[in-house]
Amino acid sequence: MVLFYRARWRDYKNEQVRIMMNLTTLTHRDALCLNARFTSREEAIHVLTQRLAALGKISSTEQFLEEVYRRESLGPTALGEGLAVPHGKTAAVKEAAF
Repeated sequence: MVLFYRARWRDYKNEQVRIMMNLTTLTHRDALCLNARFTSREEAIHVLTQRLAALGKISSTEQFLEEVYRRESLGPTALGEGLAVPHGKTAAVKEAAF
């Protein structure tokens, strides 16, 4: 099981509230591109965006891509070993997914 922990502050008597998110619930088999060979970062982002749109996870591919590229301009989202998590915060995202 893959877990992601993040901490955020809430105004509940100044107590830190930890939120645990199970990443397996956000992972969709049809959105993954295992052993894929892309010729560019842009190609990979476009293919993955189309998969998210087909799954109904985003409402506007154009708006989503604009935000993803804006976020990428701040710094790459590559994690290494051929793994990257391009992302962005936009109203086009209906539901978080991998």
